[in-house]
Amino acid sequence: MPSVPGPTPGMPGKTPGMPGPMPVMGPPGPYEISGPRRSAVLRKRGLRQMIIGGVLFVIGLLITAVTYGHASSSVSGGSYVVAYGPMIIGVVWALRGARLVVRSRSLDR
Repeated sequence: MPSVPGPTPGMPGKTPGMPGPMPVMGPPGPYEISGPRRSAVLRKRGLRQMIIGGVLFVIGLLITAVTYGHASSSVSGGSYVVAYGPMIIGVVWALRGARLVVRSRSLDR
């Protein structure tokens, strides 16, 4: 009967042949970067958030306008969708992006 590997004596919780816990690796966040590059990273992230927020707002507005157009041209009156979810999220993202851009400018001083 084969033996099942268990904890190594003297090392509680460590199984032979099994790697230990892996550190979480990933790209550094903008707040972990120091020096002059930090403001550039914050500005880039802020501009990207502003663009994504604007696109989300426009998508919500287009969904509302198109469905309203179809409903108003319908003989029975029809129904339409007010896509306020993407519009609200878009405004929030755009404001957060603008805040990051302003913060990056204050770091340049």
